[in-house]
Amino acid sequence: MKLPAFVTQCKVCKARRQAGRQGGAEETLFWVPVPALLQADSGRGVSGVTLFGMLEDVVLKHYHLTPQVILDLIAELRDELDLSVNLGTAIPAHLTEEAYTRTPHDRENQNPEPRSKTSTLKKSAVTNSILESELHTTTVSKDGRAALHQGTVVKVKTAQSAQEQRSTVPPVTSCSPGVLSRRNLFEFWGAVVQQEQSSNNGRPSTKRQLSSESARTLRVVKKSTVKKEESGSVVQKEVYSEVSGLKSWEGEKGTVFTRTNPVKRKLRRDLFSDSKVFERVDSHVLRVSKQLKADRMYSLSRIVHCVTEEAQSELERVRAIWIWLCHNIEYDVTGYLGLSEKMCSPEQVIQAGKGVCCGYSRICLEMCREVGIKCMEVSGYGKGIGYRLGQSFQNKKSNHMWNVVQLGGQWCLLDSCWGAGTVDIESKTFTQRYDDFYFLADPEDFIDSHCPDDPQWQLMDSTVSLKQFEQRPFKTSEFYRLGLSIISPKEYPLHTVNGEAMVSIGCTKPVDFTYQISQLSEGAMKVLSSSFGLLTVSRQSMKLKLLPPASGAYDVMIFARSAHSEGSSLQNSGNFLLKCTGPTINLNELFPPALSASCGPGIKTQKLGISKPSHAAPIITTQQGKCNITFHNSQDLEFTAVLTKEHMKDTTHPLDRHVLFTYTDSKVTVSVCLPEAGIYKLGLHAKAASSEDFTHVCDYILKCTSEEGWQPFPTTYRAWKKGCVLFEPRSGLLEPLGRVRFRVRVPGAQKVCVVGESRTELHLNKSRVWEGEVSTGGAVLELKVAARFDTKSTGMDVILSFGILGHQNEF
Repeated sequence: MKLPAFVTQCKVCKARRQAGRQGGAEETLFWVPVPALLQADSGRGVSGVTLFGMLEDVVLKHYHLTPQVILDLIAELRDELDLSVNLGTAIPAHLTEEAYTRTPHDRENQNPEPRSKTSTLKKSAVTNSILESELHTTTVSKDGRAALHQGTVVKVKTAQSAQEQRSTVPPVTSCSPGVLSRRNLFEFWGAVVQQEQSSNNGRPSTKRQLSSESARTLRVVKKSTVKKEESGSVVQKEVYSEVSGLKSWEGEKGTVFTRTNPVKRKLRRDLFSDSKVFERVDSHVLRVSKQLKADRMYSLSRIVHCVTEEAQSELERVRAIWIWLCHNIEYDVTGYLGLSEKMCSPEQVIQAGKGVCCGYSRICLEMCREVGIKCMEVSGYGKGIGYRLGQSFQNKKSNHMWNVVQLGGQWCLLDSCWGAGTVDIESKTFTQRYDDFYFLADPEDFIDSHCPDDPQWQLMDSTVSLKQFEQRPFKTSEFYRLGLSIISPKEYPLHTVNGEAMVSIGCTKPVDFTYQISQLSEGAMKVLSSSFGLLTVSRQSMKLKLLPPASGAYDVMIFARSAHSEGSSLQNSGNFLLKCTGPTINLNELFPPALSASCGPGIKTQKLGISKPSHAAPIITTQQGKCNITFHNSQDLEFTAVLTKEHMKDTTHPLDRHVLFTYTDSKVTVSVCLPEAGIYKLGLHAKAASSEDFTHVCDYILKCTSEEGWQPFPTTYRAWKKGCVLFEPRSGLLEPLGRVRFRVRVPGAQKVCVVGESRTELHLNKSRVWEGEVSTGGAVLELKVAARFDTKSTGMDVILSFGILGHQNEF
């Protein structure tokens, strides 16, 4: 009887039965790492020392078998595998009885009752019928050793009663976990052979492949009887986990032990560093494709061999097939909508040059098979055409198909349909726009938009349920291309807390962001104003504070682009489902409308050399109705500001008069005094000396709770330049018929005076401040502060002007 060729890991079932035990038998299953058995070529012998050393490396050390038992195993291996094993070869001196710790099991079985190998195997075959088995093939290296990366799983269903078992199988003394006898080992092998012979259908396993790194593992799983069928058969429940080290936990009726070295899956960046490594293959495919199209070549076999002609590896052959599909097959929108016949067969799709998702996946499957690459089609749910955030896929037929290919012993994901372009369902058009993201995408990223019918094709250790898939944020390829990551929320969907919610996204490089929030209602979407959100962007992250106006569901769309590509438009990078269930925010406390994507200091301010801001957050709350915002400017910029508020009660003076800039060395102070309570938007703009236009820097949100309003500042003129400081009066409206003390610093001025009903010259004190008392009068509309900077000039430049109360409307 021959064993399956090159079994690399075998599961040994050892029955532990005690006379008179009630309720059936209890079994313990052991995963034993066995080295690849040498292939027995004709005329080639294998020494006993070699085989002994192979068994000693793994079995002997883990399960304390004595050297004599190992020799017995070798003898049976020789017969079972028809190996020319020379048992006369001397055993190494260190492999002696004394070299290994003797266990109670060893002492009790020093002189076991002789029994033939054949009878043991027959008893095993009678006692145990194979319930389920999955055998994986392995590749064989040149020296005849099988690659150590596949596993064999056998589940045994006991068909006899406890009495029958006692009569057919000799009792085995209970021993501690980890101790084996040779009878146990060959009982398992006999069962494997029986199953292989009865179910040899040649169908490849669809289980996720493991790499050779998982060869030296030890998994010990204790199985307990958990259910008894009406026929008397015992059904066992296996609890298995792959974790690092040795761990144990209680199952339903027993303890599970696991010891393994976890296999680290290769990520996309491990397979290739950058898509530029495929430039040679890509250019060849595009060049050949044009010629094939000109020759009207529709043979799948001919096409795939032409496009993969210069490919030098499996990875490059898959890449060539992928590039051809993405650039030569268009999505059949009319077929998808049922307006024309839907084409899926490779011949139809290639000839027409268009097809739906199943057409892409079927061609990919056939082309990969043609060049010897393992490939499969995967059906499932895709967040593609017509998808709306939060929609349910429950009890609905899957709507998409893609592929998995096997590279380097592991399955990899790709979707050539999504890689080819995008569909606008409203205009019923397909736009060819190549997207490299869906070529061998990492499973943890792919699951955000693709959920397979069979969870095993998620290719992840922890699978995602369909319900979780529905609620996960929808991340587009742009999200990953820009190197973004979700900081918060950690759980989905996003829920409001006290009427507010927060989305935070991290970035590895400067990125520009904006957003759109839409209310979902009965399948329709209503876009809301920016008053319901506040976006702040820094070099490392983006934060979006949301204030939904009412209970319900919302679609929060995040748009992004690289900060270095200002000429391009922002692309949708992700969608979040927001649910508002509790109390909503007071509508009077919403954010001001038309807020920009740059709220508070961020990337723009850093680019302009603005540093050390006094207010790092975009929201400034003032109980007094006034505040000062300061920062440092290293590029000698000129600033201006735009102050706005909805529903102003007093519109006598423009709101710009309530902002005053003061420049001292590199420090800029923005003074703000607000005329009434409410929420304001303060937009800062700047320009360099060489530029004529101001550019937007950032927005601040000012929340004023003071019921007492403040008068505007005086009007400033061009001569009010760097270094000028107004100490008093700060109000731009003065009482008539009064005397007011003026104190102002004007660097470089040779003379400063205040002009009203009369001219009053100010005097320069020791602190380089011009000061003096001035009469406001009653007949003039305003007072002007003027300065002379050139001694040769007779004229003076106006730097400030103040209004007189009672004439402000005229002024």
